[in-house]
Parts: sequence; C-alpha cells; structure tokens
Amino acid sequence: MTFLEILEHIKSESNPSADSYLIAIINETGIHSKNNENYVTGKIQDLTLLLNSRPDYAQAFRTYLINLYSSYDSFTLYTDAGILPGHGFFAEAYKRLKYKILPPLQNASHTQYLIRKIFCKSNDNIRIANIEEAIWLKLFDAINIDIDVVNWKQQNLNYLLNALMVLSQRITAIGLEPEVVDKLPEIDDLQSPFFGLYREVEHYVDSFKLDIAYVHSNEMDYQQILVMCTQCKESISELHKHKERIGISIHLAYLMLRLEQHVLRLSTILKLIQSKEKSTFNETILGFMSEVVYAENKKYSVKKHLNDNLSLIAYKITENSSRIGEHYRAATRGEYFSLFKSAMGGGLIVALIVVLKIYAHHFNLPPFGEAFMNSLVYSLGFITIHFLHFTLATKQPAMTANTIAASIDQSEKKDKQMLSTVRLIAEISRAQIISLVGNIIIVLPASYFIGMAYLYVNGYNIISATEAHEMIMSLHPWFTGSLFYAGITGVLLMSSGIVAGFYDNKVVYGRIPERIEQHPFLNKIFSPKSLKKISEYMELNTGIIMGNIFLGIFLGAAPMLGKFFGLPIEVRHVTLSTGNLGLALQSSEHYLPLHLLIEVSASILLIGFINLFVSFGLSIYVAVRSRSLHVSRMRSVLNAINLYFRKKPIEFFIPPGKHTNE
Repeated sequence: MTFLEILEHIKSESNPSADSYLIAIINETGIHSKNNENYVTGKIQDLTLLLNSRPDYAQAFRTYLINLYSSYDSFTLYTDAGILPGHGFFAEAYKRLKYKILPPLQNASHTQYLIRKIFCKSNDNIRIANIEEAIWLKLFDAINIDIDVVNWKQQNLNYLLNALMVLSQRITAIGLEPEVVDKLPEIDDLQSPFFGLYREVEHYVDSFKLDIAYVHSNEMDYQQILVMCTQCKESISELHKHKERIGISIHLAYLMLRLEQHVLRLSTILKLIQSKEKSTFNETILGFMSEVVYAENKKYSVKKHLNDNLSLIAYKITENSSRIGEHYRAATRGEYFSLFKSAMGGGLIVALIVVLKIYAHHFNLPPFGEAFMNSLVYSLGFITIHFLHFTLATKQPAMTANTIAASIDQSEKKDKQMLSTVRLIAEISRAQIISLVGNIIIVLPASYFIGMAYLYVNGYNIISATEAHEMIMSLHPWFTGSLFYAGITGVLLMSSGIVAGFYDNKVVYGRIPERIEQHPFLNKIFSPKSLKKISEYMELNTGIIMGNIFLGIFLGAAPMLGKFFGLPIEVRHVTLSTGNLGLALQSSEHYLPLHLLIEVSASILLIGFINLFVSFGLSIYVAVRSRSLHVSRMRSVLNAINLYFRKKPIEFFIPPGKHTNE
C-alpha cells in the first residue's frame, strides 16, 4: 500500500491501534530493503510532505501512534533496552550465544516486542543512523510530536519516573561495588556521586508524584541531578584515565560499561520529562529511538558484547606492551650497535637452545613428553636471553607495534605533524634489522662449532647425516610447508606479546608489588629494602618473563597439537631455523649441493620476513583497534612514511651520524 492508502485506513477507523499500519508505513519507506539511502530519504520526505499537506492525516497518525504506544508496557524499554544486565560478562556472553541459536520467548506486552516486529532486519539501525537527523525531525514536526506526548497518559509518566528511580538505584549499587570503590579510594561511600545521584533523583520523583505542576518549578532540582550525573561521568573517566596505573579486569570493564549506560539512559529520560521546547524533545526522542532500535538489532550479538567489554582490556594489554617496546628502538649509533651486540648474545643462546632441543629429541619420549621437554628448553632459553639482557629479534614486533600505535594515538590527540612518529618507525625499523642480523650472524657459526665440539668430545655427531638432510629439507621453501609454518609462528610470536601485556596488567590490577612488600612470611626472611627491590623487579619483569614462558610453550607444543588433531601445524622460527641449518651443515659431512644451500638460505630469509610481517601486522591491528584509531589517520601515517623514506631511505637501516630535529 502507498502512504496515502495507509493513512486513509488509519483515518477511517475510529480507534486504530493495530501495529500492521505502522509496519506498512516502515515497509513503504524502504528501510528494510536494499535500496540506497537516497531512496529511503526520498520516501521519508514524501511522507512528511503528505502529512504537512493533510493536517487531518497528521492528526489521525499522531493519535494512532499514541494509542499504539500506550497499548504496550514501556517500563522495561526505559530501564533495560540497550543496557547490560547485572549477571556478569561471561554469563551475558553465554546467554547471547544460547539465544542466538534459539531466541527466548518474547513478552508480547512489552514495547521491545513491538520494536522488534517493526524493525525486524539486523541492519535497520544502520539505515536509521545514516538518514540525516534533519530529515527525521521534519517528519516528527509533521506528525506534531511535542512535549505533551509525555503526558498523554498518567501511566506513561509514571513509567518514566519509576524508571528514573530504578536507574538511580542501579547506579548507586554499581558505583558502590567493592571493585569500583577500591579503584576510587579518594571517594567516601557517603560522598560518592553515585550515592548522591540517588538522593537527588528520589527527591525529584517524590516531588513530581505529589504535584504534577512541579515540572514548572523544578529547574534547580533538575540541574542538580545533571550536576550529579556529570560527577558520576567524571568518576568513570577517572577509572578510564588511570587504567595504566590501577590496571583493569573483565569484571571492572563490565561494571564501567554498565555505569556509563545507566547514567546516559537516566540523562535521556530526564530530558524527556523536563524538555520545555519541542525541538529539544524531538531530538531526544530521535536519539532514544535510534538507541533502542540499535539495542534490539544487536540484542544477541556476541561480537558486539566482546567488542564493548574487551576493548579496555586490549588497550591496557597493548599499553603495557608499548612500554616494553620502548627498549627496541635505535635513535643513535650507540643504541644501534648496543642492540647489535645484544642480538649477538641472543644468537649464541639460541644456538644452545637448538642443540639442547635436538639432544632431548634423542630421549625418544612420547609426544606429550617431547612437547613438554621442547617447551621447557625454549622457555628456559628465552628467559636466559632476558636475564642476560640479550635480544631475540622476532620478539620485537609484538612490542614495537604497540609503541607505534601509542605514538600515532598521541599525535592524533595533539594534532601534531607525523614527523616524530615517522622517525620512531625509522628507529624501530633499523633496530629490528640490526637485531635480526645480530642473531643470525652468530647463531649459524655457533651452532656449527657446537656441533664440532660435540663431535670432538664424543666421537660422533649429535645428529646423523640422514637426520641432517631431513632437517635441511624441512626448511625448503616449496618442497615443504615451511613458509606457511612461518606464518603460524608469527601468530604465536604475536600471542606471546599479548600474554606479556596481560600479566603486566594482572600485576598492576592485583597490586602484586604492594602485596609482596606486606607479605608476613616474606617480611620475616627479607629486609624491607630487599622486599622493595623484589617487588619492583616483579612489577617490571613479570610480563616479560611470562611472555617468554608462553612463547616457549607455544613453540614447543604446537607441533604436538598439530599431530594430535591431524592439522598442518608446525613452527618455523628464523633464528631457530638458522641454528638448525648450522648444525645440519656440520653433521652432513660438508656435502650439500650449492643450489640446495641457496634455496634453503633464501627460505630462511623468507621465514624471517614472514615471522616479522605476520607478528607485526597482527600486533599493529590489535593495537590500533584497541585505541580506536581512525583509518584515515593510518593512511596519513603511511603517506608520511613514504615521503620520509624517499627523502632519507638510509635512516630505515642505519642511524644518522647525528640525530637532528629537522
């Protein structure tokens, strides 16, 4: 039916309240279809023009909407639609997953039921948001929606007032949760803005129910509630602002999001009740309508739930990683050659890891035992590299990607030129290259000579010539899946960076250093000064140590899991692969065709590139997403890098003789 036919039907009925007419109106606008936005906009403008030209239709349509809305219970719409429930993050995730498969029985008396019937497509909220606000407001004007709509029935005003009470009580309860209070110690419970907001709302609602004319004399009370809402928002902002210092947990992030949602909804309902101008009322109605349609469209979206609640966790984890990444940059030649020497030391430890892993393989352990032994060797080796202040090049991308994202974020906030960020990228680039060179330049001969020493001491090679040939062929670029396995290794390297940030956050959030200093048993053994040093070391190094342990577990256990599940999962790590090549060359009795040596050497270079590219790519993606950086900003960075590289390409490989600010 056309708009004219639908409105004629509405006008002809004495007391229309069937939702079929409104559904027909929405269908006619084309919101549900795949029509472009211009088509939908044109349809809404046609409806607006028709209502403006026929006041009788406008009045009939207005009365119809009031009757239809009044026939549903809107209380839970105000208090629950688009607001997280109180049962927690994991319970909500499970509920959404369960209901996505088999939706729950809907209460046909609630307004949400009507909204889901009208806006039944999952992308309706996007269509509504993409239509210009002015187009919707002109339609509202044509229908003659104004502030009197709030009072069309005493029942609806009671819903709004009761919703204010419920929301304020929930805000108080969440704001006084021990986990929130613990992170805001400067706020006393009785002086908490969350508690003060409840007192102000209670006075406002009680006064309103005693005298409906209170709306004309309550401006000061209304403004006081807004002040308390602002103070609540500031307290939530404090939690956001100091998350680097206080840490974050999934539960706290969930509480913060619930608080924000409740305060925003309470402010919206206040505006609906208090608006004295038609334009303000209509803008509030439009915003609320968009919000609840979006909420109903995404009601069972697991992805949205994870994005909303885990973004703070991701930010905190990447923030810790960026702090670690500050060590992996070479601004001066001194830092450049210091990283080179550090990487050489790391290469020597990796050569020992390679030999120990192969030696452990000769124990002929069952798959789980071999995976455990490999994980132990890797983890101890990586921790040794950290304790000796050596460097493993492939660990850098997971840390430095977050440093770059933090620099871009700061540049975006301060609206400065990208020169400092580009220089940072150049410093990190040359640090990465020299670290990789330092690792490889040592691990190859070190593995070779360790194999020679083993032969000299024991009279036989650590691996046979057949095993050496198999080891070399396992690195071949096209006879095996070594390049694909290098990509898997890149994912594991990135994951170890996330683990490091995760444990750093746990240390801060759990206040581990303070707990160590106050531990009664440790205080009997160590002096306060020694405990202070231990706690400071734990604060700075727990994440790095755990990241190394888990990297070792990832690399050691991945092949076993691949065999167990019948999946093509193996690891190819550039430094470890180079060590394997050095040992295999020694054990192959120096017989290796030149073409095969060239192919395997090229494969190792490609393995290194893929390790770094995948690890860095995934890490920068996570870091950028966690900081909500806009795509256009990333394009600006890439353009700035391109210009700088054309001007000074050598700085991406070797630091300048003297660092300038030009």
